[in-house]
Amino acid sequence: KITLYFENGTQLKPQSLQVLSEINSEMKYRKDIHIKLSGYADKGKSDIIDKEMSRKRIDYVLSQLKTSNQNIETIAYGNQNSISGLSASDNRNRRVVIQVN
Repeated sequence: KITLYFENGTQLKPQSLQVLSEINSEMKYRKDIHIKLSGYADKGKSDIIDKEMSRKRIDYVLSQLKTSNQNIETIAYGNQNSISGLSASDNRNRRVVIQVN
């Protein structure tokens, strides 16, 4: 699993931009793979808004992945499955998790 973290909205943190670049480099050589993107968001005003934000993050990552692979699964979890032990001010639930099989 590879986790990309976001500052806010769909702005990736600098270290996650680097990780995404490395993923794209590897994708050139791996054509027959299955990719699962799981999007998450902080607990916000409503579950619907949180799910929409996690979907926007997934869409952003999809737009940045340089692959012609059609075998991509996406799931927008919103604020579900948050990282345990987070405080309200911690933004580590602003993430997309990439699983490659």
